[in-house]
Amino acid sequence: MSDNNFVVYAYVRSKPDKFGREGTFYYIGKGRPERPYSNLRSKNSKKPKDKSKILILHKNLDEKTAIEFEISLISFYGRANLHPWGVLRNLTDGGEGSSGVIVSEDTRKKMSESRLGVKNYNYKPRDWYHSEHGEVLGKSPRELCEMFPYMNLSERCLGSVYRKEKTNHKGWRRLDDKDVKHRRKNNILRDWFHEEHGAIRDKSLTELIKMFPDQNLSKGALSLVANGKNIHHKGWHLLENKNKKRKNYKPIDWYHPVYGVFIQKTATELISMFPDQKLDNRCLNKVTLGKANHHKGWILFEQKKKLALWRAK
Repeated sequence: MSDNNFVVYAYVRSKPDKFGREGTFYYIGKGRPERPYSNLRSKNSKKPKDKSKILILHKNLDEKTAIEFEISLISFYGRANLHPWGVLRNLTDGGEGSSGVIVSEDTRKKMSESRLGVKNYNYKPRDWYHSEHGEVLGKSPRELCEMFPYMNLSERCLGSVYRKEKTNHKGWRRLDDKDVKHRRKNNILRDWFHEEHGAIRDKSLTELIKMFPDQNLSKGALSLVANGKNIHHKGWHLLENKNKKRKNYKPIDWYHPVYGVFIQKTATELISMFPDQKLDNRCLNKVTLGKANHHKGWILFEQKKKLALWRAK
């Protein structure tokens, strides 16, 4: 008896596609009737939140026919990563899947045994610590969940704690991490330096901001300094980078047809010298890096020499 319980479905866009057309498909798939409404893992095949955007194109098909329809539709609408006219996010031409694969009894037995006993990650005995319950030794995530049912612990989250993907789960952490102070990225202790205030050691971004409220420091700007994307914020450097200068901050020779030549001036100094021009630091830095020819008439003095030689020819 043939199995005629397969469907071919499509997900419809809620926004216009790259050609400006509305209501086009972004994914074509096949599977059992519940497949279109399941939470798929792939970002490309993520189901729409609005169920009205899920269309069943064909139903009551055998698997071979469903695969043929899927391949045909993907070929017709085109893959966006393969065809210039394509609109689908599908990464393959269709026809994949293992719904028809028959697994032998021997293979089933081996798969079942691999999930039982200490071979299963959730069964391995671990040493745990909780600030209220103290130390719990030699208990697997599953056993810990059974010991404290009122806490509604998750085996998966406890496993993430032991893989160090999470610091804790509802207060439970690895025993060897009980004395470790876990901090978020922005609260990591760092050494800072300011020409007026000197070196400030072992302070997080939040603590530094609270120490100097008059400076109106920005956590976002300090984070860029901490990650090495900016040299300083309102004079605050990382202590290890206090003498470090990027190319954009080096003194450069500038030229302006009205104001003349200015030797060894940084972009910041040039802005402070001509406040009426309302120069932009980012645009001047593009000039220094060769990404722009000029900014409000300001060019590199080297460029003036090149222009003079070009005109002489």
